[in-house]
Amino acid sequence: MELRQVTHQYFVLESLYNQLMALSDFSPIGHENAQNGNAMFPANVPPLGEFVGKEDVSPNALPFPLPLISKQVYSPVSENQSARKQSAIKLAVTAPDLRSVSQKEGKKNLSEAQEELAGKFVSKLEEKAYTKRTARSYGNALRTFLKAFPDAVPNELSQQEIELWLHRRMRNKKLSAAQHNTMISAIQLYYQLVEGILGPLSYLKRPKAKQVDPQTISKEEIQRLINASGSLKNRCLLLLTYSAGLRVMEVLSLRKVDLDLTKMTIFVQGRKGKNGQQHHRRSDRTVPLSRKLAKILEQYLTEYVPAVWLFEGNKRAHKYSERSAQSVMQQAAKKAGLVKTSLKMLRASYAAHQLEAGISVSAVQDLMGHNSIRTTTRFAHVAKRKLPASPADNLDF
Repeated sequence: MELRQVTHQYFVLESLYNQLMALSDFSPIGHENAQNGNAMFPANVPPLGEFVGKEDVSPNALPFPLPLISKQVYSPVSENQSARKQSAIKLAVTAPDLRSVSQKEGKKNLSEAQEELAGKFVSKLEEKAYTKRTARSYGNALRTFLKAFPDAVPNELSQQEIELWLHRRMRNKKLSAAQHNTMISAIQLYYQLVEGILGPLSYLKRPKAKQVDPQTISKEEIQRLINASGSLKNRCLLLLTYSAGLRVMEVLSLRKVDLDLTKMTIFVQGRKGKNGQQHHRRSDRTVPLSRKLAKILEQYLTEYVPAVWLFEGNKRAHKYSERSAQSVMQQAAKKAGLVKTSLKMLRASYAAHQLEAGISVSAVQDLMGHNSIRTTTRFAHVAKRKLPASPADNLDF
């Protein structure tokens, strides 16, 4: 066997071994701990390289336990250990050579069949109420994936082929965990939405993306920002985003009828797809309307008289664009002497200021429309809490 083939097969086995260990109940303890009685490797075992290229390897000869792995899904079930090992070995030593795939990854154009699949995938995302930006991002990721396998359709690809390509791509292009996870999500969603199956990456262990604390600005800076906003329309846009803690698209999707100036509430519609299907993470909610803002909004409605949407563009009954809204924020920030600001920061500041005021995390979660409370707790890290007074202050001494 040629040296290049040996090296390639070793990489295949090593990669599969690492992923299987991550899914198994064992932790990688080194040879030096073998005498402790809890090591997964027995003493004096041969290196992995000695097993490369051998299709008749006995399961008992391997220096590690392997869970059963199928072509479509990881499935550590109740088969005996020998059968489990043999199944994994067979897949590892017979995994296809992906060197030809790597060479073709740079191909620019998709085939007509692949382009059709990509278009269908983006349409499915829009039907499921994913934003245009997210659908475009996932669509581009899928096209990159399809370009890497120009002579095959996704259903023909094995789990090993996909995982090895992902591993090499992350290593060679030095991608961040977030970029890598975007690709995994795009591939997995393709199988679920287009092919109607669970997909081969359902149980793939993803790298953890670095958690970055939300960026916020102080109440004093928000006051300066509002004062520098200019027109009444710009003022209402910024105030509404901050005072209700709304997402950019939620603000731009507000209709006149969503404001209840009597009950002092704002009805925020969750995202819905082309077929009216509710997004699984964006449900409808009602949030309080600031009393001070209500008076300004009454003046705005009288002066601008919007037809349908609360904020409309140059064309009547057409939504105000996100680009225009972000431009309003940037111009106001520049006049106020602020740097690195965005409408997203107003929403983050709202959450932090509510927590600073003593509002519970669960209440802020409901107000913000977070699906998970873990998302809300991120804002607690940047909220400036006041230290409570000492109970001794209530004593007479």
